[in-house]
Amino acid sequence: VKLGSCKKVAELLRKLYFSEKGGPQKINNLVCINIRRGDMITNPNHSKTKDIMLKRDFKYYQLLIRHINREYKNKNKTPTIEIHTEIIGSEDLDKLSEEENTKIIKGVYSEDSSLSFINPVDQFHRLCIAEEFYMYNTGFSFLASLINPNNILAPHFIFPRNFLGLENFQKLPVIE
Repeated sequence: VKLGSCKKVAELLRKLYFSEKGGPQKINNLVCINIRRGDMITNPNHSKTKDIMLKRDFKYYQLLIRHINREYKNKNKTPTIEIHTEIIGSEDLDKLSEEENTKIIKGVYSEDSSLSFINPVDQFHRLCIAEEFYMYNTGFSFLASLINPNNILAPHFIFPRNFLGLENFQKLPVIE
């Protein structure tokens, strides 16, 4: 894949996605973090990855949320941080909702509006319009990162370089 080809694909996807919405959109101070679970937890072929992921994820994302809150406070702003994940295998992430300005949103179809679940189509749209989108190694996240014209960030341990060649892509620093 040539470095510039992702840029052309992203431009086309943005044009198609936002054509009925009046152009690219952004919700100021909305920070979306996508965390893959689902098949990573339930598929036995991912057992090594699952063990590494579960040991690292909670502490890593807790530190990331605190880092985001500090960054926004330095700008005299308050972020709305949404952790987007799947319902299956994400129970350990629920405690992240105790962090300042943070809400866990689990993608699943549900007719019960009292639950903190979201239709995956609506969840995808939130990722596409966030002021900052922290992507993960998933097709769902990858496509949203191509469509979102705002700030795209990725963990250094998943994307060690800007393989997309997009101007709005940033590699997250090591957060400790």
